[in-house]
Amino acid sequence: MLDKIDKYLDNELQGEELLAFKQQLETDEQLASQVKLHQEVNESITDDEVYYLRQKLSILISKNTTRHFYVKFTSSIAAGILVLLSAIIITKSPGPEKAYEQFYSPYSTDLTTRSSNSVLDGLDFAIKLYAEGEYDTALQILKSYNKETFHDTNAKYYLGLCALEAEEYSLAEKSFEEILKEGNYAYSLHARWYLSMLYLKTDQPEKALPLLKELSDSENYYAERSRKILRKYLKKS
Repeated sequence: MLDKIDKYLDNELQGEELLAFKQQLETDEQLASQVKLHQEVNESITDDEVYYLRQKLSILISKNTTRHFYVKFTSSIAAGILVLLSAIIITKSPGPEKAYEQFYSPYSTDLTTRSSNSVLDGLDFAIKLYAEGEYDTALQILKSYNKETFHDTNAKYYLGLCALEAEEYSLAEKSFEEILKEGNYAYSLHARWYLSMLYLKTDQPEKALPLLKELSDSENYYAERSRKILRKYLKKS
């Protein structure tokens, strides 16, 4: 049942399985209490810590499976949760940078719609360098390229990505914000995500929050990750 509760809270139950679980939830007070407890635990700690806690709870459950020991089992679970949560809260306090470390990854270049601009050689080479992790070199090429082709959104996007990797945060922020102002949906979606990552990296959760909320409010490539960050890291922001 623990596995099914986890899947329910992670939005992984679908169709008849989800319907059956919701119906059981309405009539089973014990199940409802367990779901509420799991939800509170998940919202208090990070993914790695949730995994650790779940393993400990599974051990407790396996040792107390008979109905005869139900009261003892419930007490053990409660005591175990209190001890584990106390240790976790004392030793770790998840924040914006933790969210960045967990959810950030460089952009996958095969998702980009390539520019039709006639001057492509420099941009192509810079994108290739970005894909290979040569961020500083790619950034220098893109700085020169963008002076000549200021209105190339694709080049501006990669300029922001490379600047983020090179820790030139002001340049990255400016590039992503310009893309958002242009209103191109495909680029705006990715720019919004990476701008939110920039704000998490630089400990500015108040700026990341509206971007992540907007991403989480519709079904898109970054929606689920945005919801997890909001739920686990920025719930008190």
